[in-house]
Amino acid sequence: MVLCIGEILADLIGSTARDGAVVYTRHAGGAPFNVACGVKAVDGACGFIGRVGDDLTGKFLRAFAREKHFEFLNIETDPSHNTTLAFVEIDAGGERSFCFARKQTADYLIEDDFESSLSRADIVHIGSLMLSEPQGRTVCERAFAAAAQQGKKISFDVNFRDDLFGYTDAAREMFLNYVRRADIVKVSEEELVFLCGAAECARGEHWYARYLRKLCDKADKVVALTLGARGCAVCFREKVYLIEAQKITPVDTTGAGDAFYAAFLAGLDRRGFTAENVVRSARLANVAAGYTTLQYGAIAILPPLAQMELLAETLPFSQI
Repeated sequence: MVLCIGEILADLIGSTARDGAVVYTRHAGGAPFNVACGVKAVDGACGFIGRVGDDLTGKFLRAFAREKHFEFLNIETDPSHNTTLAFVEIDAGGERSFCFARKQTADYLIEDDFESSLSRADIVHIGSLMLSEPQGRTVCERAFAAAAQQGKKISFDVNFRDDLFGYTDAAREMFLNYVRRADIVKVSEEELVFLCGAAECARGEHWYARYLRKLCDKADKVVALTLGARGCAVCFREKVYLIEAQKITPVDTTGAGDAFYAAFLAGLDRRGFTAENVVRSARLANVAAGYTTLQYGAIAILPPLAQMELLAETLPFSQI
């Protein structure tokens, strides 16, 4: 089972009405919660631990989560803090920009004694937004320490937000601390440049391969790099594989990275850590991400797993 710990929030996705007014529609979101829902969408076993406010949005999210029928679910209700909101605007190409309403909100104030719950999991997935607040950093540290002590695989999605952390040396070192300790890591191109130092990253085709190997610094560690419409690259046992994506026209890229990572983690959890399965899981992850971009909101309705696996088998891949 994959157990996800971290933020659950509401994505308010803006669209322009005929009269020119911006209208926002409410969707469940938060990267770790998106991943948890995505694992279930590809028939994986998953649990989730998070916290919301005792407000209308929190009630909406708790009800939404119950409908997913997780193997384990604990969403705390905070009587003193509101649920986090993310305002999302989407451009003509489906790319999104965010603005968070996240001052003194509930998502990073998890109080659950979750260490005992980790025994249920094979993979413990931890979101990074909690690192923006001292209380959240305490939660992350507890989760990393307990998972390592119990011999669990630790997953970390970098998911760096410059408006929350800033491009500083302190932020880089904080993120690298968790990247180094994790067994499975997801990173974007921009995040890889930030982690490895913009001045060091020599551009060119497959420039990222050497840096993925650099981050893949212990036995059986897996680092996945999302490349948008170009697919993804994964590093495992010093080998880097490039997996192409299917050709699509996206309407909303919100949650594509989370859908990718969910399918990737579900595949690793289902069949283990071999080179063959790392590539197989990455191909399925590309398919899940692609389908997600064809719908609005981060949590998409996906086709049956068998159908996605057939498409995944057609995606070209190569070792670089």
